[in-house]
Amino acid sequence: MWSCEEFSDYLSEEFGDDPFQTLIWPQIKKYVKASLQSVQDKMDNRKNSFEFFGYDFMVDTDLRVWLIEVNASPSMDMGTPVTARLVQNVLVDLCKVIIDYAGAKNKREVDTGGFCLVYRSGVEVQRPQAVNLQGIIVEGKKIEQKKKTGTKVKKQIVPTNRKELYREPVRKEKKQESEQRVEQQRFDLQPAKIKNLEEQLEKYLEKEKNVDKMIDEINDLHKQVSK
Repeated sequence: MWSCEEFSDYLSEEFGDDPFQTLIWPQIKKYVKASLQSVQDKMDNRKNSFEFFGYDFMVDTDLRVWLIEVNASPSMDMGTPVTARLVQNVLVDLCKVIIDYAGAKNKREVDTGGFCLVYRSGVEVQRPQAVNLQGIIVEGKKIEQKKKTGTKVKKQIVPTNRKELYREPVRKEKKQESEQRVEQQRFDLQPAKIKNLEEQLEKYLEKEKNVDKMIDEINDLHKQVSK
């Protein structure tokens, strides 16, 4: 973990001059001011009171500062050498701000340690008054459903699926084609059936002729035997 001084030295070596003081620090002060102004109507302005916030920022490769989050109760952990020194200095300088600075007549000469004044507002923003909801009444009347009259009309089921809309005409066309094909086959089979019947009739007549011939021969034999 780097301190602000180490980070500032690194930026100076990479970009030259002092980018931390000229670019990054003004952005940090700007976002701190804007974030507090955006919620000033939600906070109580109590005399002799203060709130300690912890801001988390991120700096990209173009040296633009991004506000990540604001913590109302920041961690005072001393897990690293940087945070250990930072927390100790904050606790000492905090007393300078809330005691020495608050009671001083000439505030410009007061030592505030690492704290600096970012913005001073001469206007107190009034919080909106709470709305009194006692005695609120909701009036209305029951909605009566109209009775249906007349004969029921059967609803035609219309396919909502786009594929079904395309398939319906195709199904009708295929059905018509199938019916025409069956009718044509029925018509084409009629001559074949007639021919088949004629052949069967000829065979039957030929058999009849043979039977008549046989009967004549039998009769002739009877006549010969009787003589």
